[in-house]
Amino acid sequence: MTTSPYLLPEPAENDELQDLRSSGAAQRALDFYLKEEMSTPVANEALFAIKAGISQEEALIHASDLLRSAAATAYESASNH
Repeated sequence: MTTSPYLLPEPAENDELQDLRSSGAAQRALDFYLKEEMSTPVANEALFAIKAGISQEEALIHASDLLRSAAATAYESASNH
């Protein structure tokens, strides 16, 4: 008795699939499941950056405005619940 070998279909040429394979998300997934030591992303030491030419006073005013907006949002959210 002879059997014919199992033939696999030819893989389709798909650029989108190749793009997915080389994406950062795919690399992280492969690192997580296949590597003992995961590759670490390049860490940016700065928490935030201030544009050149902005004075300390302008930066503080902007930060104050953002905090005021966050407080108003929290207040409105709490009052609706």
